Order: sequence, then C-alpha cells, then structure tokens
Amino acid sequence: MTSGDLSARKIARTALLLRFAAAIGIYFFTPWGSLAPDEDTYHQRGGFLAQYWRGEIPVSPLSGTSEPAGYYYIVAALYYPFGPLPILPKLFNAWLGSLVVLEFFRLTRLVSGSESAALRATKFVAFFPSMILWSSLMVRDVWVQWLLARLAREMAELKGRFIPTKIIYAGFLIWGLTQFRSYLLYAAVGPLILSFVLSRSKDVFRNLVLGSFFLLGLSYFEAQNSAAGKVTNLDLAEVQRLRSWSSSEAAANSGFGRDADVSTVGGALSFLPTGLTYFFFAPFPWQATSLSKAMAVPETMYFYTLVPGILGGIVYLFRHRLADAVGVLLMTMTVTFGYAIGQGNVGTLYRHKAQVIGFYYAFAAIGIESRKRRPTAPARYSPYAPPRIPARIGGAADAWAARRDT
Repeated sequence: MTSGDLSARKIARTALLLRFAAAIGIYFFTPWGSLAPDEDTYHQRGGFLAQYWRGEIPVSPLSGTSEPAGYYYIVAALYYPFGPLPILPKLFNAWLGSLVVLEFFRLTRLVSGSESAALRATKFVAFFPSMILWSSLMVRDVWVQWLLARLAREMAELKGRFIPTKIIYAGFLIWGLTQFRSYLLYAAVGPLILSFVLSRSKDVFRNLVLGSFFLLGLSYFEAQNSAAGKVTNLDLAEVQRLRSWSSSEAAANSGFGRDADVSTVGGALSFLPTGLTYFFFAPFPWQATSLSKAMAVPETMYFYTLVPGILGGIVYLFRHRLADAVGVLLMTMTVTFGYAIGQGNVGTLYRHKAQVIGFYYAFAAIGIESRKRRPTAPARYSPYAPPRIPARIGGAADAWAARRDT
C-alpha cells in the first residue's frame, strides 16, 4: 500500500463523516422529499415490498411493472429487519458514497499513471457539494456512480485482454447497472466492446467476436427479464416522447428545448450542442429562481473554472494513455450524450449529471497535474540581447585583453 493509498483512505473517511452528517441533517431538519421527491416513492414501495416478504400483504408492489427494481430491493432489505426507517437507506447511501471516492482514486491513478492526479480527483469527488448531496438522499444515483466507476476500472484493467474472470465480473456490473437505469445497457456494453477492439489492434477479430457474443447475451438476458423498454433498444421515437414529457410545464418549470425533435438521428445530432451546453453549464446564474437552484449555482460556477483542465486531461489521455483510458472516455461520452439528448429539464439533468460528473473531475485533475508537470519552454533567442559567454571562455578573454594592454 502506497502513501497515496493511505491518503485516499483518509480522504474517504472524512467524506464518509460528511455524508453521514448531511444525511442526518437532511433527515431531521428539512421537509421530507423537498430535495428529491423520488424519496417518497422508494420509501413507500420499499416498505410495501418488505411487508410482502414478511407475508403481511398478498401482492408484490412491483408486480406488473417494468421499472428497474434494484433500489426498491435495497430499501426493502433494510426495512425488512428494522422497519420503515428512511434514515437507514440514507446512511447506507452515504457509506457507498465513500466507496465511490476510493473508486475514483484507483481509476484515476490507473488511467493517468499519476498518484498526485488521483489524489486531486479524490478530493473533488469527496468534497463537491453535489457529490455529498446525492450520497445523502434516498435515491439511486450513488449506486449508478459506483457501478459506472467500477466498470470503468474493469475496462482499464482489461486493456483488450481476454481474462474470463474480469469479463464475467464486468458483465455482472453491467447487469447490476440495468437494475437501476435500464437504458444504460448499451452505454456500458458499447464502450466495453470498443475498448476491446481499440486497445489491442492485433486481436481485433477475436475481440469483435467475443464482444458480439457478450452483447447478444446481455441483450437476451435483459429481454427475458423485461427490465428494458424501448429506450434500452435505442428507439429514438421513445426518447423523443420522454424528452417532450420531461421538458413540458406539467413535468417541471425548468424545461428547455420544448420544440426540439430528437426522433431522428439528424434531429438528435442537431440538438446535441444545446443539450451539452445545458448538461455542463446549467443551472445558469439567471435561473436561480428557487432555493434549490440557488444552492447549485456556486458549485456550477466553480465547475466552469475546471473546463480547461477537463479538456487538457482528455487531450492528455488521448495522446499519452489511450490504451488505458479508451473505455473510460467512451463510456463517459456515451452517457453524457445520452442525457444531453434525452433529458428536457434542468433539475433532472443536473441530478443525472452527477452519475458521470466524477469522471469529469478525474479528467480535470489529470489536466491540472499534466500542466504542472509540463517542462518550461527554453528562452527564445533575441538578436538584441548581448551574447552570453561561458565563464571559462570569458575569463580567458579577460586575461588576454589585460596582457595586450600592457
């Protein structure tokens, strides 16, 4: 264990205490569900599912629904022995949030080869307010954070090699991811396959075959379990329907691009720049019309200052560490583009951004550290500057001039 590992563990412990404090403070001192209305849904259905397991009600609350049920099972598992205490899932999420901190330390060190960059990324993930917030509520976003980060590390460790145990574990992580966000199936599988192909060019055919079987197996499993809907199957018309609803006034008052049509590839690509602008930079300062939006603005403004570092980090990985980072870059890009196109209101987009924002903190840390390690450029020659004479030669010239004068 290196000194960096010890430092990362110390940061993670501090992050855990912060998240525990935030979870307890939110539970006791804020109105229930004010920061995330979904909490009530998870509380109610998780409680009913625990009652069903105990035989207190005859029908499962999840019967007849195709919604991913992973987080309902987690809430129910905590409620089953202890009763419906909402503080328990919050504290459990806070613990998982501290594991996310450690995961991004290991991932950043692996793809960048820099322990200092990894520690900087660890601090970003540990102490950014949004990362603390989504780890302190009874919502599923922190589980998506951990699964994506862990899957990205598996991709970086595989580097196109055929290691059965790691491939099986990656498949398990992807399956787990679909139990929280089923539409992330191809956003995870596609980058995994492409990372196989791009990391080892001499094994392209073999990796394509293996990747194709892997994709078909997961797709069949998802279809059999009915966890995936049309969005999982890349139906842009369904994406358009969901986007129209999320941007409508009935869904939220922070909708944007209500007239956008993303039901075709051309329409989706034409809307992408607008969606990316909102994904990275919203909520804008002039949109702080409520307390929750006003609380998000300072962090968003600070994130603006990290954009040069993010771009620098991505460029550095492309130029120097592509074999290690290709899966991470592709997965981050895929999830980002998906949310930028498919989400239509600022509030939900800000929350979904938290699922991949840790990767951008890692890129920013890599960019900042690579700029600090960059060697200083040599001074340019100027014809107007006097010539520099080495000391030994200059001393000989002075002695010769003294003898000439005498």
